[in-house]
Amino acid sequence: MEQKSLTVTLQPPPCQRHNMREYCKYFCKECNELMCPNCLRAEQHRYHQIIEYREYFQEQKQITEKQFRKAKNLLSSIKELQKSISRSKKEHQQKCDKDDGEVEIFHRKVRTDFDEWYKRKIMELQDTKRVQVQAIGRARDEMKQLACSGDSINIVE
Repeated sequence: MEQKSLTVTLQPPPCQRHNMREYCKYFCKECNELMCPNCLRAEQHRYHQIIEYREYFQEQKQITEKQFRKAKNLLSSIKELQKSISRSKKEHQQKCDKDDGEVEIFHRKVRTDFDEWYKRKIMELQDTKRVQVQAIGRARDEMKQLACSGDSINIVE
């Protein structure tokens, strides 16, 4: 960023109290106001700390420059913090996206494994049913043969 400098020639403002005939060449620190030589003779400023207006503006310039440097440093810190937050947000989003992908893969695997297990169980039940139906059919056939032969049936408990 390019540094720009500003040169200002200070001219004291005219005094508002004395009909702009005099220029304010002094500053009263207690009253926090610029004064002309006539104001300076006033009794109210007798024991106040009075400085020349150039000294006052120099102090104000130093205060302003110090505040500007602090603001500039603060702005720099804020920008760095914004960058850090942006990076953290991006990293967090990438991790969430990765986690979402892993959850989706895990879900598909669990679903596939369950579907395969379910199909196997259905086939086992169908096989068991077929075997039982065949066994019942054989038993029925044997009972028919026995009934036709006239032999007596002994049931053992």
